[in-house]
Order: sequence, then C-alpha cells, then structure tokens
Amino acid sequence: MLKSTWGKEMKLDETIIKCFEELIVKANNVAGTERQDSDGWRSLDEEQFFEWSTSVMSLFDRLFESNSPQVMNFKEQFDRGSKAYYEQPDCLKRCKGILLSAYTDYKSGYLFKIKSLVSAEVLDNIIEQAEELLKAGYKDPACVITGVALETTLRKICTDAGIVTDEKTKANKMNDDLAKAGKYNLFKQKQVTAWLDLRNKAAHGQWEEYNETDVRAMIDGVNTFIADYL
Repeated sequence: MLKSTWGKEMKLDETIIKCFEELIVKANNVAGTERQDSDGWRSLDEEQFFEWSTSVMSLFDRLFESNSPQVMNFKEQFDRGSKAYYEQPDCLKRCKGILLSAYTDYKSGYLFKIKSLVSAEVLDNIIEQAEELLKAGYKDPACVITGVALETTLRKICTDAGIVTDEKTKANKMNDDLAKAGKYNLFKQKQVTAWLDLRNKAAHGQWEEYNETDVRAMIDGVNTFIADYL
C-alpha cells in the first residue's frame, strides 16, 4: 500500500513538472509566430498567445495563492502587454521568464508549501480509505493503512527538518529523532508511539488486542497530526 500511494504522489508531482515543461515548449512555439508588418510593428499569433497564457494562469491558480509573487507578477505583465498586439512579443518574453522561475523553484524544492499540499492530498486519500474500511467493518486493514499515512508523514517531517532517513529507517526511530529535534513534545512522541504500536499489531495479526474504537481514535488522531505538521 505504501508503494502504491507514494507512487500516486510521485505521479502527481511528475504531472505538474510535465505541465510546466509543456508550457515552456509552447512559449517557444508562440514566440516562433512573431511577424513584423510593413510599418515595423511586431506581433504574435493571438490565438496561440492567449491559449498559452490562459494555460499558464490555470496552472498557477492550482499551485499558488492568489497573492503569490508568481500569480501577481504574471498577471501584471500580462495585463500590461496583452492589450496592444505590438506589445505581445515583449509580454511573452516577460511572462515566460516568470514561468521559468516558477518551474525552477518547483523542481528545486523551494516551493515547500506546494510540496506539502501535494503530499497532504495523497495522505487525505489514505485517511479516506481508512474511514471507508472501518465503516465497512474492516478494522484491521483500516489500521494498517492509517499507519502508512502516519509513517509517510513522519518521513516528510524529517525531510523538512533536515533529518536524514532512507527506506530502511524505522518509523519509531523517526519519531524519536523528531522529538529530540524539538519538532514536537514528549506527549506527542508517546502518542505517535502508541499509534505505531497499534499499526504493528494489525500488521502482525494480533487483531484481538485492539478494537474498532481504538482504530477510530487512531484515524482521528493521525488525521489531526497530518493537519498540524504538514
């Protein structure tokens, strides 16, 4: 389950990068439509120019807050340069520069809030699956996949905190390291330990040692933990 869910996150991340790259190629294609009339005025194919700019703004709208530098700068440059056809070539260059900057920041991992939103979307899906399983009476798989969401969250908090982990790093060690680093207090550490213990019981067939109420409390607790720390 962890591999398939992590793959879903990576697929979403790769889709965003691919979208950036396609829009950069499209910008070059639009630039290639530049023409100069007999009076020396330069212009672009307006249909392609407006199609491209609309696609960029659509991507930015999905990724950034409305008051972010990316959105505000792009809209400002577009509004300034798109009204007169002879200003569109220079407008395209400026807007492409903003697109390239956003692309570089995204690939380099500088847009931490966006990365967290991508992760949160995937983790929300896991928690929803756990909820449905528990409602259907399958407490044991619900417990296991809630543990997946918890472990994934711990690993990402470690990454954000500069704590080195790999695929072999145990969840309990990540929990201990995060508490030592001051990311959360001893009470929260013990709470996470209890959730991990419940997950281990479910994974190892010790199903009689906990009940649906325990799993319900775990799902609610992990859901809040994700919201607080991602």
